[in-house]
Amino acid sequence: MEVQFRSGVLSIRLDKASAGWSVERFLHERLGLPHAFVNQLFDRALVTCHRERAKPMDELAAGARLLLSDPTWEKQTNHTVAYVNTRELAILYEDDHVLVVNKPAGVIIHADDPNVTALDDMVEDYLAPSGGRGLHVHRLDGPTTGAVLYAKHAFILRALDAQLANKAIQRSYVAITSGRRVREGVIDQPIGRDRHQSGKYRVSSTGKPARTHIAVLAVREQDGMDLSLLQLQLDTGRTHQIRVHLSAQGAPIVGDAWYGGTALGAWPTRGQIALHAAKLRFWHPYDERWIDIMAPFDAGWRGALLDKFGLAEEFFLRE
Repeated sequence: MEVQFRSGVLSIRLDKASAGWSVERFLHERLGLPHAFVNQLFDRALVTCHRERAKPMDELAAGARLLLSDPTWEKQTNHTVAYVNTRELAILYEDDHVLVVNKPAGVIIHADDPNVTALDDMVEDYLAPSGGRGLHVHRLDGPTTGAVLYAKHAFILRALDAQLANKAIQRSYVAITSGRRVREGVIDQPIGRDRHQSGKYRVSSTGKPARTHIAVLAVREQDGMDLSLLQLQLDTGRTHQIRVHLSAQGAPIVGDAWYGGTALGAWPTRGQIALHAAKLRFWHPYDERWIDIMAPFDAGWRGALLDKFGLAEEFFLRE
């Protein structure tokens, strides 16, 4: 199928594989849209085929054009974001529907304060000339670096949100910890707010379920402590999940003073911790293929990997 998005309308040229399908089934199974959103489109008459309002059980034919109108679309004619140097925006992947960027340290994803430039602002500024939108699918903490996935319109956002909820989007992190030697396996401990410090979280029996998978890549001893190089994957996406889980094991992330970590000399610099979202994998519903992204490490990370563990960045490019 051929899919284009222009001025708030998603246009789909149907292929033979969709012939005989109902419109409702196509929107849910081929485009990956959740049922509630599909129902909203039909209720608001935002689905048309052959220039007529489509109904859920209408049968599709190969070669027909299906049009979906974005109920949230607002053309970005008045871009209000202050000037942002988009040369700082490291683009890892882009097409007409999605964008993946490599977030630098010290930049938050979204800011309510108009005086703070967030990654959302940088993406909006980059997309403004083409009238696109920058809708983040997931977040990273401010001091964390790595891959962040953005949707350019509501339809792909809904599909990717559904993948995230169903754990179909795979995110792999790399971290360096100091303290106790970390055991390989799964940390399954609920996480809740720390009642004593605003903005901080902790392992709590009354918190929300949280599961983190850990693979130990290398261990080195330094000053009587173990430095552990870890690869981590999440089953859940709680705020500060990796940071809280590792700190609770007595192995806080290097540079993460908020959770008991210390720096390795001059690295990481202020505003960064040794946690990097290195790999991202998601299903592209329009291209109907998996997209695999590797987010390069910054210079500080590369230096630490080589100095402390004797590893080059290429080590992480392996499947």
